[in-house]
Amino acid sequence: MVRSVKILVLATNPGKTDQLRLDQEVRQIDAALQQSRFRDSFELEQQWAVRVSDLQRLLLRYKPDIVHFSGHGSEFSEIILEDSDGNSKPVTASALSRLFSLIKDNIQCVVLNACYSEVQAEAIAQHINCVVGMSGAIGDEAAISFSEAFYGALGDGRDIKTAFELGCNQIDLKNLNEQDTPKLKTINENSAKFAFIADPADENQKWGSPRDYAMLITTGSVCLCLIILVLGTVLGVLNGKFSPATLGGVQTAGFGGGLLGLGFILYRIIKISLVGGASK
Repeated sequence: MVRSVKILVLATNPGKTDQLRLDQEVRQIDAALQQSRFRDSFELEQQWAVRVSDLQRLLLRYKPDIVHFSGHGSEFSEIILEDSDGNSKPVTASALSRLFSLIKDNIQCVVLNACYSEVQAEAIAQHINCVVGMSGAIGDEAAISFSEAFYGALGDGRDIKTAFELGCNQIDLKNLNEQDTPKLKTINENSAKFAFIADPADENQKWGSPRDYAMLITTGSVCLCLIILVLGTVLGVLNGKFSPATLGGVQTAGFGGGLLGLGFILYRIIKISLVGGASK
């Protein structure tokens, strides 16, 4: 059984801070996933009023593939969680980076949907493949729009980079003038090409359609039969059952057909490998 992609949402809006529409953001994320093609492949876990003391326990318990933080960030590049009394408790970039270096598990992506979180993202990206942070302040509507489009794209089988770009484009489409605020940080140049769900259509294009493989199998079978025929004839001649002239004719036909078949197989393999296997 294929394991679901687990998204862990950590939402917090401590007392005496501006009220954010975190509930709407989570609803929009859930709706985008539910309307996506691969909705059954994603599992959304929500944790609210997250305290600093909760972080390790939640990551260890849920073992998420994606960690999504929704809340406030400070101009000092800290994310704001809660203390035991519900008040603001800043968490530094170095502390978060150290946490993700210790608890990587299945985590492929971290989204810090909070103001001034780019420095945090850079620090975490030393240990996690892809991290999204914000280069400055970001409004509620822009943050929600980005999340909705980002997770909708992931649910459609798109890779992280494409999902990120669609999230930024959604902000632009709504004319919010904050499309350049989200930033994608990666551990290497290829990590953003990761897709949580492989699109079967893309796999067919990459590796060849069922028709391609059927043709390869059929041609290979014909080649094998011709080779067996030639070998059988050779054995027949050695045993005195066929004349050398018969052997020559069979060898010519068999080897000719075999070479044509092998050439066709080689051509199809090269075509599938280099340009995809869609057949017309």
